Amino acid sequence: MTNSIPKSDEIKNIIESPQDIDDYDHYDVDESYSDRNQLASDSQLKPNKESPQKKKGGRSKNDSFSQCDTLLRLANDAELFHTADGRCYADVIVRDHRETYALRRKEFALWLSYKYYKDSDNKAPSSESFHSAINSLEAKARFASEERPVFTRVGGDEDTAYFDLGNSDWNVVQITKNGWEIINDPPIRFQRSSSMLKVPTPIKAGHINALRPFVNVGSDNDFVLVVAWILAALRHTGPFPVMVITGEQGSAKSTFCKFIKKLIDPHKAALRSLPKNNQDLFIGANNAHVLAFDNVSIVSDALSDSFCRLATGGGFATRELYSDSDEIIFDSTKPIVLNGITQFIARPDLADRAIFIDLQSIPEDKRRPESEVIDAFEQALPEILGGFFNAMVVGINHLPTTNLENYPRMADFAKWVAACEKEIWPEGTFMASYSANRKEANSSMIEYDFIASAIQSLITEVKTWEGTATELLNLLNMKSDPSIIKDRGWPKTPSSLSKKLKRATTILRQANIDVHSERVGHERNRIIKISSNLSPQPKSADAVSATSSMSSGSANKSSMEEYLKASRGQ
Repeated sequence: MTNSIPKSDEIKNIIESPQDIDDYDHYDVDESYSDRNQLASDSQLKPNKESPQKKKGGRSKNDSFSQCDTLLRLANDAELFHTADGRCYADVIVRDHRETYALRRKEFALWLSYKYYKDSDNKAPSSESFHSAINSLEAKARFASEERPVFTRVGGDEDTAYFDLGNSDWNVVQITKNGWEIINDPPIRFQRSSSMLKVPTPIKAGHINALRPFVNVGSDNDFVLVVAWILAALRHTGPFPVMVITGEQGSAKSTFCKFIKKLIDPHKAALRSLPKNNQDLFIGANNAHVLAFDNVSIVSDALSDSFCRLATGGGFATRELYSDSDEIIFDSTKPIVLNGITQFIARPDLADRAIFIDLQSIPEDKRRPESEVIDAFEQALPEILGGFFNAMVVGINHLPTTNLENYPRMADFAKWVAACEKEIWPEGTFMASYSANRKEANSSMIEYDFIASAIQSLITEVKTWEGTATELLNLLNMKSDPSIIKDRGWPKTPSSLSKKLKRATTILRQANIDVHSERVGHERNRIIKISSNLSPQPKSADAVSATSSMSSGSANKSSMEEYLKASRGQ
């Protein structure tokens, strides 16, 4: 048998084999033995007398063991732990503060490599040794270390909120009922992505009024809702309403969304296009706190459902790479901002979780270069952010005793903002603005939904109706415009009508139209019953002019021009 080096395909088979290939490192393998299993027989192996201990690449097994041991010894400086979903992390000390890295992210790899570099006279460990060390550390973190939650940008509990400023010192704002302060050793852990940016240091003399010049909404009611959404987004727990921004070209929709990101969760990629699939969406949610999507024209049914899960809590599972059975679970509740020119929310369930803000077009004589406006906003950020933290202190104090007469679908969101509003405007201002916004959005959804609109027109004429889905479809076909009937969104079968009617039930109920079905008779036929419920609804007071009634905290700059002058040094 002629001694020779195995072919490349055979080497690949050996490397990918689940067996330990170290046992064969000191043998020359005859190329005729391409079957990996045949190599187990001693009769097919010939000792290599020239290099009994050397591995390919010139390193011995002892070298690798020594390097791995050194890496594990150096990693003793890190405090390992894992999260509830099994992800493994390490707390490390950098200069004079603590930083938290995921074991499988490059930040921890760089930290450990640098420690080895300093310990071994400027040498680097082999890839094999490094991966073996990481595997051992991950096992230790998973099975021999405590469990802790890890947060992105915001964290906390009912009594305390934390906000990661994202700076190089890993400073965090701690907010309690007694006030807020900046600390560098919080009791909770934050993770960071390489794309996260820092937030300027807030000032305690700040006030939310400083935000008003940068938000070109059409009414004070809309400004109240923008402030409410930000207060919710600064909290670690949802639900978070989806903020839907619309406006004609030139209304600074993208700039507005950039301001929101800069205030709460600045990121290298501030605005994104809609994700192509759920996996992209939930990976983005795992690496950022606020998700902002630009220039939206349509939201598919599948993506609408995913936004609903992110707004109120839900997860997404996908198969782990190179695995047939293991899953990766993304479970997040995150604030979402969507902007577009026209109304693009088609599903009532997403609309019921949304706040709709319409921006006004900016006249040409009022326009400024975007760079100027952004500079002015960044100068105002410490004051704006400090104002929101002041409101959160009030909210933490009043949350246990805050109760609403009627809770909307996003009940926890509404309760939190109502608890905070005593710092900003008269009590009840938020709920008046929120109720008016939901009512207007519901009217728009009825106009947008073919079936809801047709049912509303029908009940305006007949007040009550009952019959089968087949009878209802025939009636609506007779009364509706032929161009609408031809649209692919119009139901073509009774079962399709039943599904669409069930989805429209919520928005019809809010328009005082009751829709329900029941089975009757011996044959248990399903009968649809529709009626108008015109009993007087309690009228909510018009929202108080919020900006004129806000409590004064500091001397507020009243116009964007003043910020622009300040940014230019005038």
